[in-house]
Amino acid sequence: MNFLFSLTHGSMTNPLSGRKPLRSMLAWMALAICAFGGNSLWAQVSGSMDVWPANSTVEIGTTKQFGAYVPITPNTITWWVNNKLGGDATCGTISPAGLYQAPAKAPANSGLTIKAQSTAYPSSFKTTTLTVIRPYSWLWSVSPSTLQVGNYSVSFNGNNFAPDSKAQANGVDLPTTYFSKTKLVATENAAAVGTILFTVRQPGPGAVTGNSVSVPVTVVTLTVAVAPTTATVQLGSSRAFTATVTGNANTAVTWSVVGGSVNGSITSGGIYTAPALMSASATVTVCATSGAISSIFANSTVTLTQPPSVTVAVTPNVASVQVGTTKLFTATVTGSPNTAVTWSVIGGSGNGTISSGGVFTAPAVLPAVAVVTVRATSVANVLTSANATVTLLPPPVIVAVAPTPAIVRIGNTKAFVATVTGSANTAVTWSVVLPMARSAAAVFMSLRWRCRVRPRSRCGQPQSRTQILQPMRRLP
Repeated sequence: MNFLFSLTHGSMTNPLSGRKPLRSMLAWMALAICAFGGNSLWAQVSGSMDVWPANSTVEIGTTKQFGAYVPITPNTITWWVNNKLGGDATCGTISPAGLYQAPAKAPANSGLTIKAQSTAYPSSFKTTTLTVIRPYSWLWSVSPSTLQVGNYSVSFNGNNFAPDSKAQANGVDLPTTYFSKTKLVATENAAAVGTILFTVRQPGPGAVTGNSVSVPVTVVTLTVAVAPTTATVQLGSSRAFTATVTGNANTAVTWSVVGGSVNGSITSGGIYTAPALMSASATVTVCATSGAISSIFANSTVTLTQPPSVTVAVTPNVASVQVGTTKLFTATVTGSPNTAVTWSVIGGSGNGTISSGGVFTAPAVLPAVAVVTVRATSVANVLTSANATVTLLPPPVIVAVAPTPAIVRIGNTKAFVATVTGSANTAVTWSVVLPMARSAAAVFMSLRWRCRVRPRSRCGQPQSRTQILQPMRRLP
């Protein structure tokens, strides 16, 4: 037979009568101890434990105080973090007094379990959840405070921003640039009129999204204007157009020619070039479309005209020019009051260059093909031009001998040096050329005689230089 004793806040109750007189309680206790000393006694906890705060959050590196209600005698408890007494460095620690210290970095699983356990009755405990989060990203304001439909750039002003923070629009991450702890910049496109809720999200572990700031999106009054609105362009010629965008910070436009390349082409800078041949219609349209809102654009009407019938002649039309030298060419234009021409060298600068005045400069090095073309194109009719054929010549080969003159005694020697310019091959062949005597007597009677040293270049061109030698008569 067993007796059950109930312990409630330090008072004892007679389980049979329900009365609490001290004598009765002591009597029952003494009886139980004497009669059933070898049997078991049960003690029951009156009520359940509780822990506060429940289901809370804590930022990394900070603390949170926990408390517990313990209806047990003695009411001492131990604190646990994820079933580890006192916690650890990864998940954070908790003191015997219930002060939790969060780690400097959120654990991979940032949802923790905090447990208070009775020391007298370990089977009695209470748990609550605690989430470790990164610092809360406060968003104070955004600039501008009103947006228009189209592309936008927004500056976020707040606190606790980090390099990996993500600006959000209606819960969707935006392309974000981090400037400082208090500033982010995000870019995106507002597709329609309405309201955008901007927030800043700190990615996990310990992910947290801060407060939101709402920004209205209004209808944009955007206009595009093209100048000139009408133009006349000759076939093959070019014309510059400009576009002016108002009502949006994005003033970029996309240029196009309606109907495609058969009606001409236009660069991103607005330079329109008419086709070489007349299209089906002599009137074409140049279009500038807003880069912010593609449904807004402006047009210009271009009338294509045939160029005047002109002729161009180049003088001289055939020329030979040595590499590294210049040659003047002239162009004669007939059939138009505009006699200007544009000079060019076919094949590029490797074949030489020519100035706007027609001065052709041959390249310093002979190209693979020594015949090049110089062209003069009419400004009045860019489809009309004339050519001149230029044959490029290699530079002359020059041989110089040193010293000059020289005097050598009979039977002696003298060293000479030959310098070759105008060719990569600087080798020479040496020879001695004696002068032709008028008579044998003249040779024998002469106290001094002359001979010529002639070096001959081996570069393929017969170039030589004569050196006069004056041998002295041998002294007795």
